[in-house]
Amino acid sequence: MLYSHTIDPEKTKRLEITLNDWLNSHPDGEYIQGMLALGGVLVMVVDDRELRHDIFNIHIKTNKAFQSLTKRFITSHYYVCVNEDHKVAFAVSRLFYHQVLLRYYSPLLCLRLQEIGIEPEVYVWDWFVQCFMGIFTLDQCYVILDLLFSLQLNDNILVCLSIAILDELKSIILKSNFEKVMMIFTDLKNNIPLVDFPRIIQKTILIYTTTPKSIFREFEEIDSQIYDGLIEEDYCFHFEQLYLDISSRELVLFKALDLKNLLVIDCFNVLKMRTETMYRLDNALIFNYPPDVIVNKDYKQRQREIFTTLSLYKSRITVIIVK
Repeated sequence: MLYSHTIDPEKTKRLEITLNDWLNSHPDGEYIQGMLALGGVLVMVVDDRELRHDIFNIHIKTNKAFQSLTKRFITSHYYVCVNEDHKVAFAVSRLFYHQVLLRYYSPLLCLRLQEIGIEPEVYVWDWFVQCFMGIFTLDQCYVILDLLFSLQLNDNILVCLSIAILDELKSIILKSNFEKVMMIFTDLKNNIPLVDFPRIIQKTILIYTTTPKSIFREFEEIDSQIYDGLIEEDYCFHFEQLYLDISSRELVLFKALDLKNLLVIDCFNVLKMRTETMYRLDNALIFNYPPDVIVNKDYKQRQREIFTTLSLYKSRITVIIVK
């Protein structure tokens, strides 16, 4: 950890108490290396000046923060050695979420990692179980914790953070082989100068706020299926199909706030006038394409024209209507 230079006997004792309390409250669990990084940061965070002479209350605040982080999502979603229901399924699902967002935001980077044989579990797992606490400086860890707590401990932000880090390392990864990339991942805490932390946080927030809500809805649906026992630890996520739909409420919101940037591809109505009337999209850019134009092999030239045209509007919000 990059904050290990701060050696304080009192804080060391508090860290031991925090970890022991966690183990006592999880008799079927065991100590995990990632807990040291996470607990160490929390011990440094909880340094309330008003409580400096009240060690008991400082311990309570530290333990409360640690229990909140671990109990809310880390224990059940990442620490597979803890006796929690569906722990392995949750753990594997997070790797799947990472792969989905990486493929969505940087297909080229995703393809490159696959080409050199580096799967998400090889590098991103250690980041998740430590909440990234083991690779950033103490001040930077405070920012990450602030993100987690401000989003009510929604662990989707951790997945977004992992994508932002990869994006910062993109130029290196694209031109490096397996050994070079693995060396960077394995010793990332010493390679952090390669990345710009403020830019990583900006990218993380951008990814989190611009990811289509339908993707997060699909993630929530998978979590619900895991809770219900419909997805078990041997489930193969490689064949999982995500349905990235848009709700009627979101369409109304886009219409109200950003109609000029709304691109609609209607594969149900042949006439543009029909689309405008049915969905009240008078000022939106609309393309009416029958499904066979998109999928039929006899329409390859037309497909090229369509997708060439659509590529000009890549910065727009795209809605595809099918029935």
